[in-house]
Amino acid sequence: MPENKKILLTAFLIGLAVAIADTAYFEYAYNHQILTPDPLWLLLVCLNPPSFLGVIFIDVKATTTQVVILQFVVAMLNAFLYAWVASKFLKMRRRSA
Repeated sequence: MPENKKILLTAFLIGLAVAIADTAYFEYAYNHQILTPDPLWLLLVCLNPPSFLGVIFIDVKATTTQVVILQFVVAMLNAFLYAWVASKFLKMRRRSA
């Protein structure tokens, strides 16, 4: 596998892992108190920008299927975002060399 494809695949997998960690944190560890400052929450939101798509369910009790589909879409968007950013850095590196 060429070196650039390995880097893009790695970036894709890192983006996917970040989205999965974000989902796991909010489902299992977050205490849902709005006024509690939580640096890990802020870090995960900054590392997973597509997670803001969850705002569509802010006033609605979503079904399990809807939540799973939303989290899948968010994970894929984040993974593709990381791969896209990595490809832009690779293009910049190639131009500067």
